[in-house]
Amino acid sequence: MSLPDWSVQLAYGRLGWALVLAALVLAIGARVAGRRRVLPPLAVAAVVLGSIAWCLAPGRASPAYWLMMGAQWPSALLVALAGDACWRRAAAGSFGAAGAAWAAAPAYPLLPRGWASAIVVAGALLYADVAGWLAIGLYPLGFGPVAAPLLALLAAAGCVIALSRGVARERATVLLVALLAWSIGRLPTGNLWDAMFDPLLWLWSLASVVAAGRARWRSARGGVPVDPVDPVIEEPHTA
Repeated sequence: MSLPDWSVQLAYGRLGWALVLAALVLAIGARVAGRRRVLPPLAVAAVVLGSIAWCLAPGRASPAYWLMMGAQWPSALLVALAGDACWRRAAAGSFGAAGAAWAAAPAYPLLPRGWASAIVVAGALLYADVAGWLAIGLYPLGFGPVAAPLLALLAAAGCVIALSRGVARERATVLLVALLAWSIGRLPTGNLWDAMFDPLLWLWSLASVVAAGRARWRSARGGVPVDPVDPVIEEPHTA
């Protein structure tokens, strides 16, 4: 199986971490602005372009340098989620009523419970295998010339079917983009699992699962129900 060129990996790492940083800054900005306010599209664009310019800075002046030293490359799925987050932040301030409905959604920066649970379980199995606790050879399968492409093809087909039926469109689109990044460019490392998982995404998913469990526990105890919907991933619930 062909692997991405080193220069392509470096460019991907810088741009990928730039999108992740931009999404984080925008999430904090939206939180400070309040639940029923949206960020101006120009502000969103400035944050994204500023993050890209900063991460393209030479050497140690770039935050991507330190992030790649400590965490290597972000997964294609995390980059796709970050890019989707930035796009939806900009769209919220551009499309009138649709943007207002998006802004009215609860501002929880969480993944949907089902998707987060799947990432937590699959990531835990993968990391346990890499650490040698299971030793069943899951990670090498991500380089496999047959198993990995077949699994990616099946997942992409599922995304296309979901999009054609209008089911979970946001999640299907994000996952399809990540699969295409691996299928076409073998990003980030040539291994399918590296395109789908990374430690930051796994921790984000774990936090989402814990928050969802805490919300359900509070509801069962008679507290105010908390609906941990992510406005970046899910469509807002409107009457």
